Amino acid sequence: MKKNQIIAVCLLIFGLVGIGIYKWLGNLTEKVFVSPVASLRAATAAAALRNQGNVNLISERFSTQSPVNFLLLGYGGATHDGTYLTDSIMVLNLNPKTSKATLISIPRDIWVGNKKINSFYSQHIKEGPAVAGRAAMDAVSQVTGLNMDRFVSVSFDGFTKTIDALGGVDVKVDVTFDDYQYPIEGKEDDLCGKDPAELPAITATASATKNPELIFPCRYKHLHFDAGTVHMDGITALEFVRSRHSAQDGSDFGRSRRQKNLLVAVKQKVMSVNFITSALPFINRLGDEVRTDLSLDEARVLISTAGKLADYKISSLAITDENYLISSQSTDGQYVLIPKAGADNWTEVHTWIENQTKE
Repeated sequence: MKKNQIIAVCLLIFGLVGIGIYKWLGNLTEKVFVSPVASLRAATAAAALRNQGNVNLISERFSTQSPVNFLLLGYGGATHDGTYLTDSIMVLNLNPKTSKATLISIPRDIWVGNKKINSFYSQHIKEGPAVAGRAAMDAVSQVTGLNMDRFVSVSFDGFTKTIDALGGVDVKVDVTFDDYQYPIEGKEDDLCGKDPAELPAITATASATKNPELIFPCRYKHLHFDAGTVHMDGITALEFVRSRHSAQDGSDFGRSRRQKNLLVAVKQKVMSVNFITSALPFINRLGDEVRTDLSLDEARVLISTAGKLADYKISSLAITDENYLISSQSTDGQYVLIPKAGADNWTEVHTWIENQTKE
């Protein structure tokens, strides 16, 4: 089981603003900012890796009151299986005209172009983060119908560092819930004292699939969250948004709502008077955790408009098997999600997203 129900969207409001400030002072590694790639086909050309014309896309969109779309990617990092599999994939649509921010959650198991959507970044990372980001952007554009303008990727550790650097956040928990199957890092294959010879018989039982925590209790942690406002540090916030096996709140819609609530909490904390003093001591450590094809000048625009962004109304959408997707199986036996309208037929999803983001 992957470790990565990560909210990369926090980096747009906190990380990028903080990174922009720190870089502005000349103290942040060059590794964070990568030059955007115009298209994956052109990505191998050196000229395509440069921001041709040095156009400040963010400034242009804000001045013309036009929407801008950020692809937000969360991946496990070096200590996790599938280091660069982006198991948290979200789109943030900012509409300056309506002062609305729409967060769109993309399930990691969506099947597009004969691949799981969470594999595109990973498969191209050897070509550099700019190319990997562009590959993921192209795939997500196929699903959503939205042109991806910029991407931000953040590791598991980057997420927790972000929340902790803020001194934690106060998050609204809508529903009291328990998750008895939250995986403990490094315990995935622990036999919990059982004889290895018994393993085939144990794993063949139905309960091993339905209630693995009863058979291998040392592999899982029991999570419990009470409804109300809860102060969360980085690890707790990660558990809150990553939880997938709660009977009360384990659906894709539930996770989408939790992601939105965390985003609201982060936005409120970032805009507080203590933001700068909390951020600067930690920002220079994010060089190994964050990549973005935003330019420094574009980051500065986000900084200068932070006050306006704080007033944006946040809404969330989730593409799930409760609306436009159905469960299926790939030719090599993987569990995947495809459109109810048919494989790679995203027309209904495009129409829905277009209607939701223009309101």
